[in-house]
Amino acid sequence: MKRWLVFLVAVAAIACVVMGVHIVREKRALRELAQREREVAYQAALRSYSDVITPGMTRKEGFATRRISISLSSLGALRHMNGNREPKLPIG
Repeated sequence: MKRWLVFLVAVAAIACVVMGVHIVREKRALRELAQREREVAYQAALRSYSDVITPGMTRKEGFATRRISISLSSLGALRHMNGNREPKLPIG
């Protein structure tokens, strides 16, 4: 009887450890996926700005050009980077 109890406790402990490891690996994978998605959105926004804003531009020219050339896709990337809130774009 005592051997069965020890065996059952050992099996339960192993099951708990396996479930814990699984949960930790799943959370890590989700965190890495979210990081990759943020990086893709950041690179898309950076690319869209780099295509329009060039070295030597004044701040006024940069803001005027950026206001005209912002596309809906770059707004989506900004919204994603901003936690799905509307992006705050500078005016003026």
